[in-house]
Amino acid sequence: MVERAVIVSQGGPLKVDVVLGPCGTTLHATAAGKSILRKEEMERSERDNILRALERSNGKIYGTDGAAAILRMKPTTLASRIKKLKLVKP
Repeated sequence: MVERAVIVSQGGPLKVDVVLGPCGTTLHATAAGKSILRKEEMERSERDNILRALERSNGKIYGTDGAAAILRMKPTTLASRIKKLKLVKP
């Protein structure tokens, strides 16, 4: 955990906070005040971000005003992520 904190730190003092998760086994570390997200938190964040982009584009994925353009990713990649996350267009 300390090694990871050193690797992801961006200068300044190294700060390592240890917090037990819901099962008492998950550890969180912060380097220079930045939190590290668990896989579930990252997926939830990605899901929310994609949904916001779809809302802004009125459900459109392709084109210059589509969600893929807003997210600056390929439309086929976005379509794959939508399928994997089992999202429904708004």
